[in-house]
Formats: sequence, C-alpha cells, structure tokens
Amino acid sequence: MASDDGKITEGEPTSLEGALDQLRDFKARLSHAQAKLKLYGDGSGGSFSRSFLKIPRTVMEGMDPLLWVDLEGRVVEVNQKMSVLLYEDRGSVPPPSSLRGKALEEVDQLPWAPGILRTLLVDARDQLLPVQFSVQAGDPSGQVRHFVFHAEATAKGGHFRVEDATARTRIEDYFSRYVGAEVLEMLKDRSEADFFRTSRRNMTVLFADLRGFTRASSTLSPEQVCEFINEFLEAMIEVVDRNRATVDKIVGDEVMVLCGAPCPLEDHAAQALKVAIGMIEAQDELIERWRRRALPELSNLHVGIGINTGEMVVGNIGSRLRTQYTVLGSSVNLAARLCSSARSGEILMSRQTFEVVRKVIQGQPDYFDPPLKGFREHDPVEAKGFSEPIPVVTYIHRTRD
Repeated sequence: MASDDGKITEGEPTSLEGALDQLRDFKARLSHAQAKLKLYGDGSGGSFSRSFLKIPRTVMEGMDPLLWVDLEGRVVEVNQKMSVLLYEDRGSVPPPSSLRGKALEEVDQLPWAPGILRTLLVDARDQLLPVQFSVQAGDPSGQVRHFVFHAEATAKGGHFRVEDATARTRIEDYFSRYVGAEVLEMLKDRSEADFFRTSRRNMTVLFADLRGFTRASSTLSPEQVCEFINEFLEAMIEVVDRNRATVDKIVGDEVMVLCGAPCPLEDHAAQALKVAIGMIEAQDELIERWRRRALPELSNLHVGIGINTGEMVVGNIGSRLRTQYTVLGSSVNLAARLCSSARSGEILMSRQTFEVVRKVIQGQPDYFDPPLKGFREHDPVEAKGFSEPIPVVTYIHRTRD
C-alpha cells in the first residue's frame, strides 16, 4: 500500500484489482519522480532542497548515478549507482549512507577521469549554465564504456548525474552505416536490446539492382566502373534515407533495403514502394547525367526492383567473431527472386505486399502524391524454393512522357 508520504508499506491487496491499482499508483509516482529528477530542482531556478531529496529510496536507486553537494562541497545525498561508479575500481563499494558529509574531492577520484566532478561544477558556476562532458573508460573485460557526466551549480550547492551512454553509442556507431540521420535520432530513444535481440517481425524487404551492369562495365576502365557505381549507390542510398528505410547490405550493384526495422513502422509496405519509386526516378536522373557526359554505355542502365512483405527473422545474426544486423526467411528470399525477375524500370511486388499497399492508399488517398496509376497484373512468377507460382503485381513508374 502507499502511505501519505509516498512510501511503500507492507500490506496484502484485497483482490487482483487492488494489486493492479497499487501497481498503477506506483508507476504513476515513479514517472513523477523521474520528471523531477530530469528537472533537478524544486522549480526555483534549479536549486535543490531537502524536500526534493525526499524521493523514495526505491525510486532514486532506479535512476542514473546521482550525487548532490552543498555549498561547502560536501556530499548531501548519493544513490547506490553513483557509489558503485565512484568506488568499483577501488576494491570495495561503500554504502551511500557512508558517503554523506564527505568532501567532494575525497569521492571524486575516478582513475579514468580524475577530478571530473569538481572540474565540471566549477565550470557550471563560472558559466551559470549546466555543463556536460563525455568520457570513455575500459572495463575489466576490455570493453569500452561511454559515460556522459552532467553537472549543474545551484544556489545551495550543486548536483551531478552520470549517464551510461554505452548502449546508445553502440547503436549510433552500428546503425549510422545503414540509416539516415532521422532514423538514427529515433533509435537513440530506444534500448539497445530492442534492436540487437533476434526476433520475428512482419515487415517488408526490397532488392534493387542495375540491369546490364556486367555488360556495360566490361567496356569501361576500372576507374570508370568505380566512379559510376559509386554515383549509383549514392543516389540509391539518398532515396533510402529520405524515406526512413534501412540499407541492409550492398553487393556490387545490388542494394538490399529493410522497411520496418530497426524501427517498427505500420506503413512498411507502402514505405518500400515509395523507396522503389524514388530509386527509379533517381536512376532516370543519373542516366541523363551520364548521357550529358557522353557515356553511351550507361544510357540504358536501369533498375529492376523486387518487394515482398511477410514474417521474417530480424536482428544481429552471425558468429562470435562477426555479426551483422539483417533479416532471414522465405519472405526475404522471395523478394530477391522477384528482383531477379523484374525487367529494367519495373517494380515487382508480391500480391501480399500489394494488398497492404492498397489498404494504405484507401485509408490515406494522399499518401502517394501524385496518385499511383501504374499497377498491372503480372504473370505468376516461378521462384526457386517455392512449390507454387507466386502471384505478383507489377508497377511501372512513368517518370517522363
């Protein structure tokens, strides 16, 4: 049960509904306490007060490492996570209660960031603004951890919060190779485990490659091949980023794109079609550019695209030595088969993908602007690994009359 002062007291709930009410009440108070901790103060310019420090201990221990000092630089309050952070390299971790009253200089002795708390607090007082500083530190296993120290000076002393940014930094480092800035910002607000854990998900995958690439490249110098394939990939990846999709991998002139991972999206099938249309438009522009540069070998190179929607396994897949964030399953294989069957400038999508896209168009008529008019029935595709021919819809996007 919850007492008037916000503390949890022992007591048996009289019913399941009573237990749920207790849980909802605790979650509400936890959310409120988190908001207070983010504000770091009592509403009067950010200065802490004794009443503010009366946050339930169970709540404060669940937060980031926290520490408050008074105007004399002595510890007023600290939680267990901060005690562990400050003392884990010294052999033994004292209880937070034993640190109260100690001088900041005495506890501020991290071997990989000596004097950081004192330094940041002085800077915060000089600048009259909160300050932060990022630090990297190796743990005993050899892994690099990333911390962000936040400090703020107040009328009654100052306070510190230390954010363990290891997971966020790992996500940024890993996915920055595959997603654009907008998706990367979305990833920062999610747990590392949300992405790297392997799971089943309904999503859409797209394959696109250049038709006639091998024949055209045989007439060009290696330097020319490298130049034009880089132009092609740059244009395709820009389209992927613009539509908040993810580049899974690039193999030669083929691009594999995920829609609905790592960030789940309800409109992943329609998003994939937007990517496909954008790729065809971008390739038309490249062809015009190559023609102006008198490269007739490249004037007829266009993309063929295959799209499929379905359940697939997504996550970090590989061995202990090397892993890759990717997708697996028959739904992925079908998209690759459709890409192989697509002609130059053609988008082939499974009937399942088309039905999902049609629902989006019916519910949001302006989702595609201008409206799409190029859908056509296509002969079923015989796909390796599939016992029955695959029902397919084709979309021909006319970028020019």
